[in-house]
Amino acid sequence: MGAAQLLALPGTYYTIQLAAARSSAGFDAVRVQLGLSAADTYIVSLRRHGEDWSLLLWRDFSDLQGARSAASTLGGNYWPRRLEPLQQEVRAAR
Repeated sequence: MGAAQLLALPGTYYTIQLAAARSSAGFDAVRVQLGLSAADTYIVSLRRHGEDWSLLLWRDFSDLQGARSAASTLGGNYWPRRLEPLQQEVRAAR
């Protein structure tokens, strides 16, 4: 899924950031490694410090506890992010 689907979600929701990179080229490998389907992830583009970045995000959760619980099942250092700030960055990059 992409930016349009992410922007349609309530800003009060959360997601799990799996990766951030200058290119989304390696994101398929991350999904495969974690056993996640493309349908359960978002790839969005934004600008930080004048540079283009891509984020790989996993699902959406209505509250922080649900996001934290889901992140703990992945077995890595993945963290929940509130959608509203991410949505603002995505909109600004369009």
